[in-house]
Amino acid sequence: MLTQSMLPGGPGYRETLRSLGISAKVAARVVDAWPQPSTLSTATPAQLRRFGVTPVQARRLRGAVELARLAGQPARGSMVGNPREAVSLLTPILALAEQEIMLVVLLTPRQRVIDVRGVALGSISSVDVHPREVFRDAIRASAAAVLVAHNHPSGDPSPSDSDHLLTARLVEAGRMLGIPVVDHLVLARGGAWFSFAQEGVLGES
Repeated sequence: MLTQSMLPGGPGYRETLRSLGISAKVAARVVDAWPQPSTLSTATPAQLRRFGVTPVQARRLRGAVELARLAGQPARGSMVGNPREAVSLLTPILALAEQEIMLVVLLTPRQRVIDVRGVALGSISSVDVHPREVFRDAIRASAAAVLVAHNHPSGDPSPSDSDHLLTARLVEAGRMLGIPVVDHLVLARGGAWFSFAQEGVLGES
C-alpha cells in the first residue's frame, strides 16, 4: 500500500516511484536526492523535471506523498458513528488534495477507527479499484466493517455513475466477506460532501 511504502525508511520507496511510471534510473536519482519520502513534499516540479520526472509523474508523486501523510494522522481510536464524524476525520486529508485519492477506514465492531489506508490515487473513474485492494488490509486487521471515501477536486461532491457502480461492487464484496461497507463518502473543496448511506443509495448501481 502507498501509505506504508512511502513511509520514511519504508522498503518500497523506490518500488512506489516505479509504480507511478517513473523509470528505475530516474527513481534512483530521486531517492538519492530525497532519501526520506517525507522530504519530497518540498520538491518543486522544476526540481523534479531536472531529475527526469515528467509533470504527470510529479502530480502522481505529490498524491503518493499525500497518502503517506496519513500515517501521521491521529485517526486511531476515533469514533465514526455517523457520516459527519467521518467527514470531520477525513477532511484534513482529502478536501484540499489536487487529485483524486481513495481511502479505506478500517473499523471495530463499535465503529472506532483501527487505521486509515490509501487504496488508489489519480482519477478514480479511470483507476480499476478492485475490491481486494479495499478489503485486503481489513481482513489482515480483523476489521468488523469498512468505510470508503474519496475526493472530487472539482469541488462538486455529487457522485458519478462510476462512483455508484464502484460502491455497489464494494458493498457486494463486503457482504460476501462478512465485512460490511458502512458508507462511501465523497468530499470536495469548500466543505461539501456526499454520503451514500445518508442518501439511502449505498450499494445501488
